[in-house]
Amino acid sequence: MKIAYLIQAHKNFKQLQALISCLVQDKKHQCFIHIDKKSEVLYTKFIQMYSNHSNVHIIETRVTVNWSGLSQVKATLSLMKRVQESNINFNRIHLMSGEDFPYKSPKDIILFLQENRDKEFIEFKDIDKYHWRIMHYNFFTENPKNRNILIRLIQRFSRDIQRLFPKRKKLQGLHLYKGSQWFNISIEAMKYILQFIDATPNFLKQFSYTSCADEHFFQIILLNSTFKSKVINHNLYYTEWSSDNASPNYLSLKNIGEIKKDKSILFIRKISENTTLTLLQDYEKTS
Repeated sequence: MKIAYLIQAHKNFKQLQALISCLVQDKKHQCFIHIDKKSEVLYTKFIQMYSNHSNVHIIETRVTVNWSGLSQVKATLSLMKRVQESNINFNRIHLMSGEDFPYKSPKDIILFLQENRDKEFIEFKDIDKYHWRIMHYNFFTENPKNRNILIRLIQRFSRDIQRLFPKRKKLQGLHLYKGSQWFNISIEAMKYILQFIDATPNFLKQFSYTSCADEHFFQIILLNSTFKSKVINHNLYYTEWSSDNASPNYLSLKNIGEIKKDKSILFIRKISENTTLTLLQDYEKTS
């Protein structure tokens, strides 16, 4: 079982270094890292550090990533293409952020994935009340300050006005879904996604001016394909949310220690740099 870990990162040099160190302990696995184009200092450091490392690939095709923007999807696609170009016979890919960490040991992760080698682990549910994310124009998703309260109010006002007009005609004939950006899928599913986009170039364009495209794009492709029967509605993560927060809570060591021993929880998100460094010490002892 060979895993390609696809990591999207933009900060915290020591934390990302620790995560990589953990993931490539087993030399069969490799890391492919997209560093936000805004983070040039971090990118330069990692290019220098891993230029001769056979298991770590800092990809050169980078985009400026903004929260809720289509740029999130484009960064993931750049990672997928780089995995495909490597011509390495991976079995699975696992998409994660630089603030995630394995919850189970390398042995347990491999055992679980071998037992479920024919499954695709991606969170999903019907798009329901989030239909506006795709069918309305969201003009500020690639604005670096799009989480500013004023910009959010302007965008909400813009969406309210759009309710008076016909919805955008797009993604017709497809059932729409939403779910977590992070997933663990087979290499066959990854190749299908890339083939689908190559064969349907207009599909990516239809996500222009959508909100949180990363929480819809891959779900819609896979769940409208023959892979649907293999999809498990779980992304193998433990994540903690507050009802009033658009981003997950940071997990403390105490939180992590209290996680229910669920066989299907293989990773946790998200954690601070200090927590990562502490967990790495424990992880190395049990590996």
